[in-house]
Amino acid sequence: MGMLKAARNRASQNPAVVYLDRYAQRSRETMRSCLKSLCGDEGEPESYPWGSLTYNDVVAVRAQLMETKAPATANLYMVALRGVLREAFLLDMIPASEWEKIRTVKRINGDSARAGREELVTAPEIDAAIDDIEADENYPRNVRDAAMLAILYGTGIRRAELASLDLSDYNMSTNEITVRGKRNKFRTLSLNEWAIGLLNEWINLRGGVDGPLFVRIRRGGYVDAVSEQSRLSGKGVWLVVTERTANLKEGRLTPHDLRRALASDLLDRNVDIVTVRDLLGHESTDTTAKYDRRPAGRMRTALAQVRR
Repeated sequence: MGMLKAARNRASQNPAVVYLDRYAQRSRETMRSCLKSLCGDEGEPESYPWGSLTYNDVVAVRAQLMETKAPATANLYMVALRGVLREAFLLDMIPASEWEKIRTVKRINGDSARAGREELVTAPEIDAAIDDIEADENYPRNVRDAAMLAILYGTGIRRAELASLDLSDYNMSTNEITVRGKRNKFRTLSLNEWAIGLLNEWINLRGGVDGPLFVRIRRGGYVDAVSEQSRLSGKGVWLVVTERTANLKEGRLTPHDLRRALASDLLDRNVDIVTVRDLLGHESTDTTAKYDRRPAGRMRTALAQVRR
């Protein structure tokens, strides 16, 4: 199938199909279940007319979720709903003016989760964190922080690697970043569409002067002039991630949690471990194997397929 025909086919798809295709099987099942609950007896997510929903509809859904679901569960439903409506907007099913209003709908507040965690991070959780950041009125810090989380999860780079990026390390023509890893080894990584949009929005605010890609933001929303003195440090990256994920159900995240999550997600999609090793900048696949935090149930499922 040619690229243009594939693009036309995608444009004719239901936004729920496009949205769910972003996830690995485990996360896809979770988010489809949320969408199915939202649809109720009105049909399946893949055939529901999502493009007909408005800001008022989303507000009404949020209010109902607040009454019937725990905050963490309600927010997961809202992540699924916003994700589908974002795709509906990109597919020209929802007007830009309506989408801008929908984006302002805030998360449902609940008790803050404990610090630290051992459980595997899921893609919907990352979506939830970035949705919250984008909805935050702390401009322009929300733009910078959303781009940082998207790159950390989308590429699996270390916090020190993110902090060391310069604007010149980002090739806007190929949408790739060149990362300086341990022992001064370089690797080139592609950004997904999600991260590209967020990063470009940050660069528009930061300006086109070469130097540190991510810089500090002072009180009052003042973006520091680009210089080595304004470069966000590795510790600064850690503080941004832990603060921005403090309300997640299973506990706040660290940059390393995002790195491990990407490794597990890629392995879950049957990407070979050598490729994952190279993406993460590991010397050995033994190190990469330690990053596999998928549930033990997946191993039981695999063993159950063995035939005598």
